[in-house]
This record gives sequence, C-alpha cells and structure tokens, in this order.
Amino acid sequence: LTPRYDRYTVTKLLIVNRTQQNFIRIAAVATVLSACCFSALAQVSVTLANSWPGHVRFNTTKCVVTNGYAYGVDDGLWIMDVSDPAHCSRTGFLPMNTWQPQAVAISGNYACLAGLGTNMEVVDISSPAAPVRIGAVKLGTYYGVSIAVMGQYAYVLDGLNPSVFQVDISQPANPLKIRSSLVAGATSLTAWNNYVYVCSDAGLTVFSDQLWRYTTYDSPGSALSVALANNYAFLADGAAGLQAIRINSPNSLVRVGGYDTPGNCLSVGLSASHAFIADGSNGVQVVNVSNPTNCLFVNTLTGVNASYITVAENKAFVSDPARRITIYDVSDPTSSAAPVGT
Repeated sequence: LTPRYDRYTVTKLLIVNRTQQNFIRIAAVATVLSACCFSALAQVSVTLANSWPGHVRFNTTKCVVTNGYAYGVDDGLWIMDVSDPAHCSRTGFLPMNTWQPQAVAISGNYACLAGLGTNMEVVDISSPAAPVRIGAVKLGTYYGVSIAVMGQYAYVLDGLNPSVFQVDISQPANPLKIRSSLVAGATSLTAWNNYVYVCSDAGLTVFSDQLWRYTTYDSPGSALSVALANNYAFLADGAAGLQAIRINSPNSLVRVGGYDTPGNCLSVGLSASHAFIADGSNGVQVVNVSNPTNCLFVNTLTGVNASYITVAENKAFVSDPARRITIYDVSDPTSSAAPVGT
C-alpha cells in the first residue's frame, strides 16, 4: 500500500463488496481506513452521531421512472410515487429475502428483476401499493447488473460470468431462458428497435434481438451507459466524455461527434433534442444533440454529485453516491432552476 488515496480503486472495492453480507462490507471499510490512516487507525474511534431520516435509500443507479412512479431495488423492489416531485412518497415494497436485486426493468404491468443469486424474477405491479412476485427463471449462479425489456423478451447482463441472457417473458408466470451470448467487461445494456446494445470496457457492442453479435465500436474511454434516438447512440464514455455514434447500420458504427465534459461522463439520458449527462461532482451537463455532428453545451444543473441519471416525463432523476435522488424539471433545458424535489 502507498500513502496516496486512489478514489477509483476504493470506489470499486466498495461497490463490489456492497453486494455481499454486512460483515464483508465492514471489512471493506476497514481495508480502506487502513489504506488511508495506517498506524493512526488504532487511534480512531468511530461512533454513530445521527441518521438521515425521511429519505428511502435504494439502488438508485438502477432506477426506472414511468407513469408517475419510480422503481428501484435494494433489499427488495421499492415503488415510489413521484408524480408530485415536491412530495415524493413510498407506495409499495416487495422484500426479497433470499437474494439481492440489482436492476429492474418495467414492461406494462410487470417488473423484471435481476441481481445476485440464481433467478431472474417477475413481479406483478398492476397494483403499485401491493406488488406480487409471480414468476422466476433460473439463470445459474450469476450477478445481474443490468436488465432491459424489448417486446416479449428480457435481456439480462451477467457481471459474474460475462454474458447476456435472453428470457422469454410472454408468459410472466413462467419465464423461459432462451439463449445467452458472451461479452467481456460489460457494464450495462439497453434494448431498442430490435437490437441490444451492450456497454463495456471495449466500447459499444450491437447484438440482434436473438443475440447474434454484429460489431463493436471501440470507444476511447470506458463505455458506462448509452441512450438511443433517431439512429444515433449517445454513449457515456467515462473520462472521454460523450460520444455520438451513428447506428443506422448494425454492422458499421461510426462516431460523428461528441462533447468532452469537464468530469467523468458516467450516465446519459435524453429528452427531445438534449442529452443530460451525469458528470460526477460537476453536476448534470446539458448538451444540445439535435445535430450529433456538432454537440453544443447548453447548461449545467448544479447542486448534485451526479452518478446516474434517468430522464422521463420532462423530469431528470439524478442519483448521487449517497443513494439519494434529486429531481429537476427539464422542460426548459436552458433553465438553471433549483431542484423541484428529492
């Protein structure tokens, strides 16, 4: 160990161990403290001073917003009413006692959950106040880090055994595993317009809806998330910023433009002709992408350490490392107004 504090290494350590039992997470914290404090660690006394009431904590990096509700996962499925951003409230909760979900996707009246365990599970959310588990399919020992739904299929990204699973959910009570395809170093996936787009250390890879691999765009950074519209993919590429990629041919992905954000481009969401970029301590960068060959800076939403963003219903739902969601009204992308809710 060296006395230099490497925040990226520590972050990765904590994220990995976040999925294990509490005593593992405590060991991870102790490791970090020992790396930073060395012999002074023995003189440190840590006590609980207080807790932050009023905010439900769940895995906001996997938050989905639709029809006035936000769906998040942690020790179960959380359903929050966000129709009035100034007065968000918990509507429903379904505990998961035997495994820990890490990602959620919504399809009509159903939520598909992936996580650390063996199953992908299907939950009936037709009554948001009383979600009910109705089906599951075994995928083996896996770590579902991302999930997307397109038509009758769910696509699950396994971070433990680097692969993508295709699951038929046409009968929600009896989902069926169809096939899988290998992909290394993957971080997230999105399904859109009959294709599956997988972000990874290698860049952006395109699969057919039946998981036939087409091609990979080798991005200059590390692809973390992607948003798609009008034959373009807007790639959150870490330290390399935002990449605008033409995807009208799945066999030929061509970069046409981009925008170098001041920090690390961690996540991206789209609303009309604007991209909203979670840029860490630099807040949310708003970029006009109406002409992908000439992406133009518009605005910065401040007051949040932005690690992930979901844009829906003219709102930006921005999560921070403390697992809190800050909500902005983005109906006017040029506005720097304060958040409308948390």
